[in-house]
Amino acid sequence: MDLLRLRNRMRVMMETEDGGGGGPVVVHCSAGVGRTGTLIGLDNIARQIETAGATEVNVFNAVYEMRENRCKMVQQPVQYAYLYQCVAAFIEEWNAKNAVAGGGRDGTYVDEDGAYVYSINVEKEDDAAPSKPKHFKATGH
Repeated sequence: MDLLRLRNRMRVMMETEDGGGGGPVVVHCSAGVGRTGTLIGLDNIARQIETAGATEVNVFNAVYEMRENRCKMVQQPVQYAYLYQCVAAFIEEWNAKNAVAGGGRDGTYVDEDGAYVYSINVEKEDDAAPSKPKHFKATGH
């Protein structure tokens, strides 16, 4: 996922001296809500998992909260669907980086002891924004 790579590179730039000294990064598309909102949404959700130890990530609520501060964030249905795909890819990367074994295409991940770690619920929306919240769950991590 190109957006996930961009997000990861952005984090390196923000957090390390080698990447630029740990300052803010400015990202802006033409209106500052569609593509920019998708990147901000991915970063917010990834940070919840990385730093806050989130056990449940709700993409619908994450976008809703962003829209309380700036309307139309994650503007197009295809951007919303892409955000879900990027979050799923982030969780797969996170599991691999943290030595979680047993990742399956069904979105279920277990560790070496067979303990349930993540369950990802990503349904194809035919490029439409979901009508109700869907959850990404993480437990036992």
